[in-house]
Amino acid sequence: MVKTILVGPDLAVGETILRALDSEGFPVTVAMWLLQKERSDDWVLVISSPLHDQLGSREAYIRLMKIISLKHSLSVSEIPIRLESNRRPLIKALRKLFGKTASVEGMRLGLQSIGGTWIDDGYVYRIR
Repeated sequence: MVKTILVGPDLAVGETILRALDSEGFPVTVAMWLLQKERSDDWVLVISSPLHDQLGSREAYIRLMKIISLKHSLSVSEIPIRLESNRRPLIKALRKLFGKTASVEGMRLGLQSIGGTWIDDGYVYRIR
């Protein structure tokens, strides 16, 4: 991944991962690339799922990684992914703000605070 710049191949990787999760019945409420420069200069793919709260973070993350490793040609260690709880303030706020929007795919978020989390830049696939 190129530092600070989100490029076409990154977007395609995110789409591929989301399709793989959907095909295996892994519920995803929020999927987006997120850049928070206070944490890192790298983008991270944020996935939120009710499984995080139902199974615990470890078991949900193991399931997510198994699906990605079976369906994706990249090594999962090459993909910066963060699995989040639907209870996290950022995820709750995103769902409250955009959960009923007809389509958020391709929406850009940036230079704003949502749910108490500063977002330098973001590219959204899904918010439900």
